Amino acid sequence: MKSTQNKTLRRKSGFTLLELLVVIVIIAILVGVAFPVIGVVMNSARKSQARADAQNIANAIKAFKGEYSRYPVDQTDEDVESEEADEDIISALVALNDDLNPRRLKMLDAKPAKESSDGSRKSSGIFYTGGTGAEFYDPWGQMYLISIDSDYNGELSNPDTESEGAPATLRQEALVYSAGPDNDPSTWEDNVASWK
Repeated sequence: MKSTQNKTLRRKSGFTLLELLVVIVIIAILVGVAFPVIGVVMNSARKSQARADAQNIANAIKAFKGEYSRYPVDQTDEDVESEEADEDIISALVALNDDLNPRRLKMLDAKPAKESSDGSRKSSGIFYTGGTGAEFYDPWGQMYLISIDSDYNGELSNPDTESEGAPATLRQEALVYSAGPDNDPSTWEDNVASWK
């Protein structure tokens, strides 16, 4: 009688192979459903970070103008429209460029970016290039793009020429945007802008 009780106890104390397979299948289905959702959530978080960074850069440029009565660029008669956030502009905003920011007032503060082990990519944030240089990278590892109204006429050319009904010019002092996940500034469906 004792051996019959032992067999019954052993059967009740463990899982059968079928029960384990059912649990594994359920976990696999849940993981399969969760991965796309995680990707969407992560991309949304990156876009929110990029929008906040772009607005912070634009606000820092306005604050710089309020302090110095000029923008953080060498004086010019034309608007500054750079392909990438000019290292001199970011350096002036983080108080590293004494020529443009002689009082060394820090207008822009952000977390430091980190360089990948092979040096091919930077994480989101300010990357200090050494000495008096600084660059600001978006969450996809590209530098922000900046336009500044350095001819002081109160408007800038709208870089978004793709969107239907987009005006040719914008009444802004500074436009800052990220090329988004595709890293192509000419495709506006995924770009993240400070003025939108």
